[in-house]
Amino acid sequence: MKARHIPRIDIHDRIELKNALPLRTPYVIYIDPCDTCNFRCKFCPSGNAELMKKTRGRMHGPMNFETYKNIIDRLADFPDPVRVVRLYKEGEPLLNPRFADMVRYAKHSDRVLRVDTTTNASLLTNELSLDIIDAGLDRLNISVEGINARQYLDFSGYKGDYQQFVDNIAFFYDHKGSCEMNIKINGDILTPEQEEEFYRIFGNITDGIYVERTIDYWPKFREMQVGVDETVTLLGGDSREVMVCPYVFYEMCVNSDGTYSLCRFDWNYALVLDAHVSFPPTPKKIWDSIVLWNLQQQFLRKERKLMTVLSCPVCGVLKQGVPEDLDEFAEEILDETKELSAQINSARLSFADAEDMEKYLDILPGAVSIMGLMNDNGKMVQLLIDEDVLKDEYLGCHPCVNTSSLKLKTKDVVEKFLPAAGHDYITVHLTGED
Repeated sequence: MKARHIPRIDIHDRIELKNALPLRTPYVIYIDPCDTCNFRCKFCPSGNAELMKKTRGRMHGPMNFETYKNIIDRLADFPDPVRVVRLYKEGEPLLNPRFADMVRYAKHSDRVLRVDTTTNASLLTNELSLDIIDAGLDRLNISVEGINARQYLDFSGYKGDYQQFVDNIAFFYDHKGSCEMNIKINGDILTPEQEEEFYRIFGNITDGIYVERTIDYWPKFREMQVGVDETVTLLGGDSREVMVCPYVFYEMCVNSDGTYSLCRFDWNYALVLDAHVSFPPTPKKIWDSIVLWNLQQQFLRKERKLMTVLSCPVCGVLKQGVPEDLDEFAEEILDETKELSAQINSARLSFADAEDMEKYLDILPGAVSIMGLMNDNGKMVQLLIDEDVLKDEYLGCHPCVNTSSLKLKTKDVVEKFLPAAGHDYITVHLTGED
């Protein structure tokens, strides 16, 4: 078998996350190309057509391409590029006739580093494969729902030519170029012999391959027609519940109708955030919103079991979905954000956008400097200095461009430069550093 035995899930280093929070730009943005699906899988709410008809906001269908372009364009509001745009959420992405164009548009943007998707691959013709590969897709995850046509029909309600399905996947693999591929299957429907057959069929036409387990993915979805073993994780290990949801700290989710959901598991649109920001909503407005900030603070205080939001108190993903465990660092992260907010009497801290930086300090992202205060003629910017910085003899900064650096005496900055620039400062103490 050529394929490596690796899961499709990207797990972030928890130490990196702890040190990076709060993020000024989300690491991952899920954008749903289409919220409907051509499968009727027993474990997924999108496969329950009657339920979807009764669920407000669902059955929207493919995302409008102009809506999508506007979302990608507004990523320029963030100071950093988004690490990954994930073109999937609720439905089957390839039902959007402009899926390849969506990949291409994001890849041509300088605000997106990678684009990936997860698909059932039933619509993956050779022509579409070549178009998607040409568009620059970085990773293709394929969910396989059985090892033969009969098993497919029983589990997903889909009737098709199984050999043609396999051949189409093999074609993509043979022409994929630099695109990564990963194929996974639900192991709960397989016997040990069938699991071996899965590896035999797909093990040489993918880069990565894995057998996953069914978990309680979807909050408030009670029509699942398969059993769930809560002692086992998605990847087959022993489950262990965490109190702090890591996803709300680095992910953003956009539904196919262009609305923004708090959580990528918000299948019934129970927590759409658009009404909590000024019109029109944009990715950055949502990311910097008070409602998201307050929810993050609740998680850091480990109040998840007390929440009334969505189904956070009983979320199966935080027990079986192998999330990054931030519980150990919750108090430290909370102190760093809460303490600074209290000291400067501000309920919500966020990073300034490029327009404000240029407007008030005449500098660009990446070149932030205390020297920029000399351009703040309207005295609109308040300087904060960590007390530990004041203890050092020297401090370093850019001369308002990031191609060089200055080494200045701290005493000269405080006693000479700041008075000359007409600015004072507030000393702050970050308890998280003690």
